[in-house]
Amino acid sequence: MNMLSFEGTFNAAGHRRTGRFRHFEFRRGGGFAGRSVPRCLCLRATALLLLIAFGVAGPAEGQDQLPAARTKGHIKSFDAANRRHVRGVAISSIPILSKLYRANNYNPLWADSEAQDQLVQAVYAVKDDGLDPADYHLSDLLRLQTEVRDSVKPGTEAAADFDLLLTDTFIRLACHLSYGKVNPRSLNPAWNFRRTISDADPVPVLLNAIRSSNVFDFLDRLKPQVPYYLKLRTALAVYRDIQRSGGWKPIPEDARFVKGECSPHVVLLRERLSITGDLTVPSDNPELFDDEVELGAVRFKIRYHLGIDPTIRRTTVIELNRPVEHWIDKIRVNLERARWVLHNLPSEFVIVDIAGFFVYVYRDREIVWRSRIQVGGPVRQTPSFRSRIDHLVLNPSWTVPPGILDGLVLPEASKNPAYVNQEGFTVLDAGGKAVDPSKIDWAAYSAKTLPFRLRLGPSPTNPMGAVKFSFPNEFQIFLHDTPDRDAFKDMQRAFSFGCVRVEKPLELAELLLNNPSKWSLARLLEITRTRKPQAIRLPHPMPIMLVYMTVLVEQDGTLFFRDDVYERDKAVLKALNERNEMVSHPEVNEPDGWAHAITSRK
Repeated sequence: MNMLSFEGTFNAAGHRRTGRFRHFEFRRGGGFAGRSVPRCLCLRATALLLLIAFGVAGPAEGQDQLPAARTKGHIKSFDAANRRHVRGVAISSIPILSKLYRANNYNPLWADSEAQDQLVQAVYAVKDDGLDPADYHLSDLLRLQTEVRDSVKPGTEAAADFDLLLTDTFIRLACHLSYGKVNPRSLNPAWNFRRTISDADPVPVLLNAIRSSNVFDFLDRLKPQVPYYLKLRTALAVYRDIQRSGGWKPIPEDARFVKGECSPHVVLLRERLSITGDLTVPSDNPELFDDEVELGAVRFKIRYHLGIDPTIRRTTVIELNRPVEHWIDKIRVNLERARWVLHNLPSEFVIVDIAGFFVYVYRDREIVWRSRIQVGGPVRQTPSFRSRIDHLVLNPSWTVPPGILDGLVLPEASKNPAYVNQEGFTVLDAGGKAVDPSKIDWAAYSAKTLPFRLRLGPSPTNPMGAVKFSFPNEFQIFLHDTPDRDAFKDMQRAFSFGCVRVEKPLELAELLLNNPSKWSLARLLEITRTRKPQAIRLPHPMPIMLVYMTVLVEQDGTLFFRDDVYERDKAVLKALNERNEMVSHPEVNEPDGWAHAITSRK
């Protein structure tokens, strides 16, 4: 069963030291080899522990003051907003950069060549995270590094400029690995996944990471430390290996594949399925469409959300022929989404996988329950956001939301005066008093101007079904039961009005209430048969995240690509590929905005 695999805590680096450099060792089937990296301590204690362990040393006595003077001049210019470039290179996150240098009396931060080398290597390594090393001054760093190291005179202006670029690179990397390069609010103004800001001062932590020559490990720990992210990185490496090997040959779109028949096109099909691991058994007759090829084709179709029908039609061939670059970009987009949301996860939470059409419950980072869901269609999309389920209602009533009023109820009531009564709605005024629907000119109103509420009580046709799960949000979104049970059989289930319909809602209710002696499944079912509403508050509010991921990962690392039903991938990819001169997250550009990113890793 495919799933979003977020359980556990893994290290995403896996590297070994060789001299002053660290080298990745990739194993095609098993991720990365090398020693593991200790997990970063959490909360404010992190900053304090790093201060105790490494101290906050000042500049060495007698240190050359020329770089300090030039750096101070740059910082003053940055603060005055007169100039934000060094040698024509844009500088990011001015408030934090300024604070770092002030704390160091404007002296160079990167005097240790080991720290320099680690940062340059970290820039190279971001390609493994789907980011572009060019976004982090790579060519300028290499040019200035050579200039400084070849200089016969220490403390040159080039050394000061090189130090500033190193610091800016460090800040950019820390920001993008903690938050993602793309600010999700620029794509969705209603985005609410902002992480809680700690009171810890990030400057000593950043300084100590540099001074302790712990730059590479420090940056590595800022990435999401969950298997989903690690497995996507591994998948990206695999698909880039395929790209370097030339990808795959296209199959003619009019090719016919009939089991038991031979065709030269079957050879191309075998090669294509073998490259992505969907076909692993060789054949003495590569032109024969046999059982193994059929099984490989079915596996491919399941992984690419094309159904389980073994017939290879033109639509399947089109997906087979998509270039490897397409799938690389899709993985990169979802690595970016993971950086947006998969930090500091609680031990227990509900996650709604919108594009995958499943909902999961995690306890101790393990999946303990899952169910199919129906989500909003392309017109009325289910939004991505975070909240807490605080109560549920058995036998809920249903108040018609604005979208359905405008899209269905008001047009129908305008055409048919009896429609409201036929559908069983009760019309209520602002004071909750029932109103005769025949007295209302429905054509005169929109959802915004209608001074009435339309409510449907508990019934077999109530769209809320037998149970509704409530959590505060501005979108009027719920998880709920539905009388439309047959729709769960469909593979693509994006046709609700935005809310999330759950196939096994009473099981979810029992799990969230977590009191079998009082709220067993049998007891909940008994109450629903009474048709009497009953609200039940959860003993502890349950965190819930509604996320949109178009690449899913099984626990064994198998990838499942999902349709981009809301067409959101394109905008993320475009922003991911753009050159941005400034750190894009407003909270990062605030002086204390780094604290929650660098001092709250669990």
